[in-house]
Formats: sequence, C-alpha cells, structure tokens
Amino acid sequence: MPVPAPVGATLSFAIDANSAAAARIPQPVMTEGELMARGQAASLTHNWDSLQRAISTLAQFDPQAAQAILNQIPSAGPRLTTTMMFFFSAMTGSAGSAKSWLGERSIGSLDGRDSKDAGLGKKLEGDFNILRSMASEQRPDGWRVMSMPFQMGERIEQMQLAWRHGHSDEDDSPAGKTGDPGTRFLLDLSFTALGHTQLDGLVRKDSQKFDLIVRTENTLDGPQRDDIRAIFNEALTIARLGGALNFQNGSRFIDVSPTPEPQGPQKRGLEA
Repeated sequence: MPVPAPVGATLSFAIDANSAAAARIPQPVMTEGELMARGQAASLTHNWDSLQRAISTLAQFDPQAAQAILNQIPSAGPRLTTTMMFFFSAMTGSAGSAKSWLGERSIGSLDGRDSKDAGLGKKLEGDFNILRSMASEQRPDGWRVMSMPFQMGERIEQMQLAWRHGHSDEDDSPAGKTGDPGTRFLLDLSFTALGHTQLDGLVRKDSQKFDLIVRTENTLDGPQRDDIRAIFNEALTIARLGGALNFQNGSRFIDVSPTPEPQGPQKRGLEA
C-alpha cells in the first residue's frame, strides 16, 4: 500500500529532458496500404493460404500438377535436403520466383481456370514475393528468418527457417570454423515421440558438403538414430554431397528469436 505524504510536506517535480524530447518526436503514421501489407506478411508466416488453395484446386482438375507442387514442399525424409535447398535458392536467388520453384505449368494452369479461383497463380506469386522480401531483411545479429512450408503428414504448416552466412563466436555447428564458412540454418520442428526437434545444418558449396546436427528433446534410441542416419546418407547421395551427422540432446538447443531484441537477452525463438 502506498504511504500518504505527511501534512505540510513539500513535493517537487522534475521534467526529464530526454523523455520530453522523445515524446515530442512525431511517430511515423502508416498508411492503410502499409498496414494491410504488414498484416498480410504476418499472416503468411503462419498460414500460406494461397498455396493450400492451389493444391486443393489442382487436385480436382489436374492431379499431376498438384502432386508436382507437393513434391517441391519439404518434408521429413530422404528428399528433405534437396527440397529445402531448392526452396532456399528460389527464395534468395536473384531470379527466384514461384514459377521457378513450382513450375510454370502449375502456375499457368491455376491462372487458366475460369472459376472463383481464377488468378490464384498470380496470388501465389505475389505471396511468394512478399516472403522473399521478408527473407532478404538481415538482422543485426547476422541471422535472417524465412517462412518455409513443411509437410507434416496431411497438413502443410509454415515453419520458420533461420539462416546466415559465415560463423559467429558462439558457433558450434558441425564443421566448426573452417576456411569455407558456408551457410548455416536452423529449423525447429515438433514431433509426438521426439518432442522439440531442431535441425542445425551447415551447407558448404565450395567443398560440396552438408553437415547436420539433430537435437531432440527426448533421447533417441539406437534404432531411431540408425533410421535417421540412413535417411541422411540417402539424402546426401541424392544431392551428391558429402557430410557428417551428429546427435545432441535437448540441453543444447540454439535459440533465434523471430524478432531480435535491441537490448537484453534473447527470448526463446522459432516455434514450429
């Protein structure tokens, strides 16, 4: 409870010049279009509606095109490395586009529909460009974060993929500090049996190597590790890469917050 000031007490007030000056600084006013664009971008990080609709629409009149799109969406399995790298290249490359990622036939087939979904291909392309713009924003800590679709069984969810070029002083990625720093990525997933799972990868283009650490909340038993190792080796063969696989328990998760804090410790980041 606050203590009341005694009768006759003298009260003094002081104006903080810094606070007063900050209060006088006019805050930028966002236009309606900018507010809508920001809201759309935020929505795409959780649900890529036009991609979901594209698959559903194509499945009805062009199943092969629908399957072609599904084949390009990353999922757990031997093709995870190649599909992730292909999506990453489309998102970050100078000529990247939805057509270069999913194919001109699929996008053209969508735009050729005379229905309520006419123009869905253009909508998909526009959403892709928004995500590309978000992925191009480098943060002060060197990380960039992009939203990536990921097949979780029959669902397609938006995962947050963190990546950066080179190493930092805290880098404990598989290859450590080498002459070929490569590109490091972090992808957080959640599985019923394994709990929080983190893929910490390092791709080195010059030496054609892909090293990976798999961190799991719950300890992997021998057969589970063997299965993952077999999938990883098959992925390396498909991608024609060399590399090594290591396992760590959940005590060493790397946290990258979606929005970096200007001061103070970072909060727990990427949630899948």
